[in-house]
Amino acid sequence: MGVADRWGEGANVPRVLIAHDDRLLVEALAFVLRSQGHVVATLLGCSARTALVRAAEWRPAVVVLGMELRRDASDGLAVVDKLAGQGAAVVAFVEPQAHSLQAACLEAGAAALVAADIPLADFTTVVTRVAAGERLLGSAARHAILVRAQQAEHDHRERWAAFESLTCREREVLLAIMGGHNATQIAELTYVSVTTVRTHIRSLLSKLGVSSQLAAVALAVQMGWPDARRLASPALSEAAVAARSRRRPLPAAC
Repeated sequence: MGVADRWGEGANVPRVLIAHDDRLLVEALAFVLRSQGHVVATLLGCSARTALVRAAEWRPAVVVLGMELRRDASDGLAVVDKLAGQGAAVVAFVEPQAHSLQAACLEAGAAALVAADIPLADFTTVVTRVAAGERLLGSAARHAILVRAQQAEHDHRERWAAFESLTCREREVLLAIMGGHNATQIAELTYVSVTTVRTHIRSLLSKLGVSSQLAAVALAVQMGWPDARRLASPALSEAAVAARSRRRPLPAAC
């Protein structure tokens, strides 16, 4: 199929496939593009595989992709590569602060990166330009994104190393803090003095490079340590209550 086959019949506009999880965003983007004569198809809340199959069938000139795009989501990044291999120009929704993901999308073959709050007029301009084969990001801009991504990866490794440096007792205390317990409660649950618990707290705060218990919890959740989903649930608190009723210490986090 040639380039001309990727454009709508009877109109000098490209076919655009929008695959995204946000219904309001999809509807707004599709409305604006259609109002300008573009031929638009939408996929809401689909998997990366579904987007790839639909693109293979419809052969759009531009695919706007905003689902399953995470640095650790291999399916989402793989579909960028496969779509680009099919000849489609991929416009990926990536937030400006997601430096590692920006770099990964570019390396996978994305033609352009946009943020969710991009003005609609600017979005339609991006679609039109990439459909025409323009390269929106020059070598200098791409290099800057890659450099920021490398720095972000370095910072991430350093922050994770800080968690790895915590002793078993410090990890146990941090888990208890994340479960909503104060120093006195932790002392009771772990059968040590409040002074000892506070010493552990000061030590773990110093290692994590934060100045408060709230900041330590926020950083732990941000880093996914040790399992953000589990810690966001009442499971830990329930375990603590059970341990208190049995007069046994909390299980160690090691």
